[in-house]
Amino acid sequence: MSPMNYSVLNSTTAKKLQTPLKASVFLLTTVILASCGLDSSSTSYYTSPSEVPSSPGTENPGTENPGTETPDTETPDTETPDTETPDTETPDTETPDTETPDTETPDTETPDTETPDTETPDTETPDTETPDTETPDTETPDTETPDTETPDTETPDTETPDTETPDTENPDTENPDTENPDTETPEPVPRNPDVAVDSEMTGFQSSAFSSLKANSSTFKKFEDAIGYVAIRDDASSFTETEVVTSADGVESEVPVDNREGDNFTAFDKGVVRGDMVQPASVKAPIAVNLQADSGTVKVDAGLGSFLNPDFNYKAVYQNFDSQMQVGHVYGIINSSVVGDVSRVANVYVQGHLTNQADIDYLKQVNDGKASYTGNATYIENIHLGDTGAFEPVNGSSSFNVDFVNNSVKGELTFNGDFKYMPAGNKIGIKATIDGNTFAGKANDIDTAGGFYGEDAQFLGGIYQHASVEGGKGTTPGTGTKFQGTFGATKQ
Repeated sequence: MSPMNYSVLNSTTAKKLQTPLKASVFLLTTVILASCGLDSSSTSYYTSPSEVPSSPGTENPGTENPGTETPDTETPDTETPDTETPDTETPDTETPDTETPDTETPDTETPDTETPDTETPDTETPDTETPDTETPDTETPDTETPDTETPDTETPDTETPDTETPDTENPDTENPDTENPDTETPEPVPRNPDVAVDSEMTGFQSSAFSSLKANSSTFKKFEDAIGYVAIRDDASSFTETEVVTSADGVESEVPVDNREGDNFTAFDKGVVRGDMVQPASVKAPIAVNLQADSGTVKVDAGLGSFLNPDFNYKAVYQNFDSQMQVGHVYGIINSSVVGDVSRVANVYVQGHLTNQADIDYLKQVNDGKASYTGNATYIENIHLGDTGAFEPVNGSSSFNVDFVNNSVKGELTFNGDFKYMPAGNKIGIKATIDGNTFAGKANDIDTAGGFYGEDAQFLGGIYQHASVEGGKGTTPGTGTKFQGTFGATKQ
């Protein structure tokens, strides 16, 4: 069949279905035939128009171009009214065309029943397909992303609460006075001040004087006596005295220190303050040459130049750079008229004291601790009535210093046989620091000294045995029995 014939067939069919009634009958017939099984076969028939029987008159129905096939008139409600099923239509002479009734290739092939609204009706994609029930409020309701989904309980204060990054994590203890505190921002490194030592010299000395009653004469009466009264410093001096009664009831004249002295002025010159020990017999300080191994000087005893005794002495010393010196001046006061008047034993330390700023600096380093080692001297038989060697012996010294707690502890060690040396030939030193000097008493030993040179490079001092205050005694072995010096370098 040619395309042209197919076109004519469509035209003929259209003419036959001009009346609504006929169209209705035709549609009804189509439905009936479809229900009888003409679904897949009729579709095949429709898609192969060349197989249609050669009844042209019946082949051109609106099966091929039925505007009625897919028009709205096929699926409208007016198309399938109750008037569709009247029997008055079926008896028509048109229905006899049973040969190739329009019902064979009717709209049953592509009737609305094939792609009817029921195929893609509103029920196919109805609101029930994507109804509100599909994405209702119950789908993403407040219960879906409610506060219970990401509630405060999800990221509550317990998740990143103040306890997560509290002041304990980055608190004032992290950057505070523990992180940036005086514990986290580390304390600045102590800075060693660039300061000079004390330009003026200063120091300490102790002078023991003794006498024997047996040496009395018609010109001078003596007593058995010994004493040093006190350790004197650079400023010690007096113009007045007072009478002091000792524990055993003995009265003595003692100078009242007016703090106006200047006893240490040079490493080669010194003064022995015998006048502050026996003011009645010695009227003025005794000047000595520290650089000489020995010497003789007049002692002002108030007797005039002819009768005043001489002080025959020896001097030994040790220098620590140009900053400190320790030494002994010892000898006999002798009169050409009465003989030996007194035995004198003097020990001293002098030099340039460390600047206080350096002492403060040392408190900030190494926990304020320092150790020193060096030399020591010892002399005994300092009473005029004593027998045996009367000269210094050398030993060693070691000290532990705590600048923070202001303490000095040391030990002096000697070798040899001694009359009055403590057990083990060891002498313990204990003192309290006051600025750049120290003083103390322990185990019947008075001590005083200081720190000399930059950064307290040197430690030096003197010590004096004192069984009673001031070492005041009578016969040998009472009051005070020995004395000495120590000088050490910081390690």
